[in-house]
Amino acid sequence: MLIAPYSRFFLRHHLRFRTAYNNGVPLPLRTDDGRLDICDVLQTAIDRNNATLVLRNKDIVRLTKLDVRADQNVAVLLFRRSDPDAATPIFENERTRQLRASDKKPEEAVAVSAHLFVRLGGIPDAVHPSYDAILEEVPGLSRTFVQALLHSIVRQINYKYTDRRGEEKDTYTMVDLQGIASEKVGGALSGNSVVPAVTLVRPGNVKGLDSEGLIVAREERMKLMIRAKPEQTLGVLKKIQRWMKTNNWPKLVVEVDMPEKRTRHVQLAREADAADILFVRSVQVDVPTQLEACTDVVNEELLQKALELFASEEP
Repeated sequence: MLIAPYSRFFLRHHLRFRTAYNNGVPLPLRTDDGRLDICDVLQTAIDRNNATLVLRNKDIVRLTKLDVRADQNVAVLLFRRSDPDAATPIFENERTRQLRASDKKPEEAVAVSAHLFVRLGGIPDAVHPSYDAILEEVPGLSRTFVQALLHSIVRQINYKYTDRRGEEKDTYTMVDLQGIASEKVGGALSGNSVVPAVTLVRPGNVKGLDSEGLIVAREERMKLMIRAKPEQTLGVLKKIQRWMKTNNWPKLVVEVDMPEKRTRHVQLAREADAADILFVRSVQVDVPTQLEACTDVVNEELLQKALELFASEEP
């Protein structure tokens, strides 16, 4: 999937902070009274060049910028992934169809960036401190990487709290970035979406194999290609679910191809009604100025789109 020059897709999330085993109070996102907060921790890590997550070798995800704009009630986090070992980009001439490799130098890396917009006002009545967030959808910079990096930074800060008995103990804050399910499979299939395939999943089993701990079974997967029309797909999924019950397949992953050329993988239990299962859907936003695949400054046009999306859902 290539990055479009004048549009991006936004994924709605909740950014949540909690403590291990619910011990103590998590750090607040931002304070005005000088107390330690999440923004302090993140900015310190950026300043010390410690806001990094190494995926493999020199393939690294970084938090490169934190821009808190109290007057707009938003904090913007800018992430970058760079990999010097990534395949060199290839360009095709529109007229001749000839290919040309980019002029990437040996000491350079292929890089992409993504914004995470966080509304500073917390979500009322949430069990844990939670905030509305929007993640710019960029290939190679998924929610998994963003959450892992934020958690690794914040997790390193230990602080004191007083338990119910009045004893002082240590704790730390954990970070969750959860996608907000907003679309039903049944509704998606009533539009222009299709299900090209599903994958059945079950735990691996090496029972009877005398391996003495030398072999670890991975989960088993079986992919089924769907040839049904969209209006027939839900019926096919129900047939597969009935078959799963008697053939020891506890989990079903449905691949949904969306009209905006995005693919979603929706996990179903064999007892679930596929039509009513929710999944995270992206929202497309368009901007007048061409967007770069990687940036080290906050894109103001994307920020404005995020603010409009936040405002559209205010009570």
